Amino acid sequence: MMRLWRECFGDDEAYVRDYLLSWRPKGKSFVKRADGHIVAAADVHLFGCDGTDVAYIFGVMTDRRYRGRGLASSLVAEILESVRNAGCCLAMLIAGDDSLAEWYKGFGFSSRFAEPVSLVSSDGSFDFGTGCSELNRVQFRIADVAAYLALYSERTGSSFSVAVSDSAIEENNGFFTVENGTVLRSANGTGAAVTVPQLADLYPPCLSHFSYVGRRV
Repeated sequence: MMRLWRECFGDDEAYVRDYLLSWRPKGKSFVKRADGHIVAAADVHLFGCDGTDVAYIFGVMTDRRYRGRGLASSLVAEILESVRNAGCCLAMLIAGDDSLAEWYKGFGFSSRFAEPVSLVSSDGSFDFGTGCSELNRVQFRIADVAAYLALYSERTGSSFSVAVSDSAIEENNGFFTVENGTVLRSANGTGAAVTVPQLADLYPPCLSHFSYVGRRV
């Protein structure tokens, strides 16, 4: 894991060792193996904001010798399923560059939000972000549209109708009527037609001050 992490991210050994020994969810990481080795991996940590748990996808990496085989894609898909099954309506991540940000959009993640966030451990000793707060621009992925819209409406007092399409999560497809924290889903109706990434862009979660909750959903 040390070799794979440093190869993919270039972080110094002290930082990686601290994460692997103290913060990595031992035995619970999402991994892919080939030829007897871990060749792709990612972790999920929970951060809270205003009583909402958000699953933070951290350290998505693939051995360069095994890239182009869909390993990272498979990891992300598995993680999103796990996030939804665990009852989290929202996931987030920080892409390393613009090309990766576009790649994550293909999995239903939003555009990168302009407002940076702070993602540190509860004792402040470990930074799960980039190390530069200005670069901590997250992308959100709505894992449960109905639950997310109810939360959004409750916080903002908004009422609207929207037709959502999600190629990855069947339960997120449909016509949603949102009013005062209540969400009704039906097979058809009238309203703006949006994809899941567009939904997060149009109705952003407005979350920025996160507190560390724990390891993996």
